[in-house]
Amino acid sequence: MKEDRLIVALDLVEAKKAVQLAELLSPYVTTFKVGWQLFLSGGQKIVEALREKGEIFLDLKLYDIPFQISKAVEVLSRLDLRFLTISLFGGSQMVKEAVKAAENFSFNRLLLLGVTILTSLEEADLRSMGIKNSTEESVLRLAKIGIEAGLKGLVASPREARIIKNNLAPGVIVVTPGLRLTGEKHSDQKRVSTVHEALEAGADFLVVGRPITAAPDPLEKLKLYLEEISRWQT
Repeated sequence: MKEDRLIVALDLVEAKKAVQLAELLSPYVTTFKVGWQLFLSGGQKIVEALREKGEIFLDLKLYDIPFQISKAVEVLSRLDLRFLTISLFGGSQMVKEAVKAAENFSFNRLLLLGVTILTSLEEADLRSMGIKNSTEESVLRLAKIGIEAGLKGLVASPREARIIKNNLAPGVIVVTPGLRLTGEKHSDQKRVSTVHEALEAGADFLVVGRPITAAPDPLEKLKLYLEEISRWQT
């Protein structure tokens, strides 16, 4: 049986390798995430090729004036996506226009996800950008903007998933990147957690990329993550 909650981020540049990896992992997971590097490399064709292997989460963190984002969502809706990300730093009106476009052109199939604070950032980084609030306060403020503008899904680190569920909207879908097994390198991720911690915090979907895609044996590493989910369930 496939695990729907674990999303594999195909952090690769070469489209052919991404499709091959999706083929290898598709018996075990339902959804693959496509980020900027792969989308710029393969464009619409890579999305179409990967859709034969599973559902697609297009992670572009769209950020522009409301009109441009509305049109971008309209165009991307034609790719039959499961998830698409927008940056909540674009503000309330931008989010509202994106939500409206998704509803009008994807027939409610597409779930827009509002990205709060990247897991590669911590409070020192926010300070350098002139943001005086704590990471948790900043995430909550951005999450509130997204929810009030009509979003039903958010992207946040496992550390803030519980705060969102407890303080804003228990029913909102929270997708958490920045997951690592015990002892794994964090790379450029700073606010990381384990699978168990993320699920305990209320995360609905877990995103794992380089720990799997860069592993000597991606399938074996994927199975380790699936085992962690299974152990949490029991």
